[in-house]
Amino acid sequence: MADQTAARAFWKNYSHGLYATPRAWAHKGENLVHAFEALASASEPDSMHLNMTDQALMLAGMSVEVQLKAILVNLPSVRTVVTAEKRPTAEPAKTIWAKFFSHNLLELALEAQVPLTDNEQKTAAALSQYIYWRGRYVVPTERGIDDLIPVVLDNGLIGPSHSVSLAEARTLIHTVITEVKARLYAQA
Repeated sequence: MADQTAARAFWKNYSHGLYATPRAWAHKGENLVHAFEALASASEPDSMHLNMTDQALMLAGMSVEVQLKAILVNLPSVRTVVTAEKRPTAEPAKTIWAKFFSHNLLELALEAQVPLTDNEQKTAAALSQYIYWRGRYVVPTERGIDDLIPVVLDNGLIGPSHSVSLAEARTLIHTVITEVKARLYAQA
């Protein structure tokens, strides 16, 4: 029993340290970019059984999410909040915690102070949906039900509130990776 307690304490400390390491987050984000590209290239968009575009976009969104979290964990004020033993109850730490542990790419980019173009903002909003439900489930849970309501699109047609192409996902990934390189590796 004592060995198990010691092992648990070691691994808890190890994982806490890794969780607080921005480059560990960046590396995981890079792996997700590679997974996105592999799945996107293997997908057959016109196939009923091998169209894995939704799952590729989910991986694209996850890669952006993890890269943005690398930027945030690099900020000592954020790292202190998100690696704390307990969820904070006072502002502004409570808000930082909530944003960090969400899949909302727009809020993460804003918190990380990563400037996005209008199109990148739309892409981030769409990829957030792929992370949350479009890449995994048939429909969203109750809190995401508004995602199903058709809207008037920029081209005047009616359609889903957010759609995104693989190319748009790649553009957003590139923007975020450029920020990660500038903030985490420029001083190295």
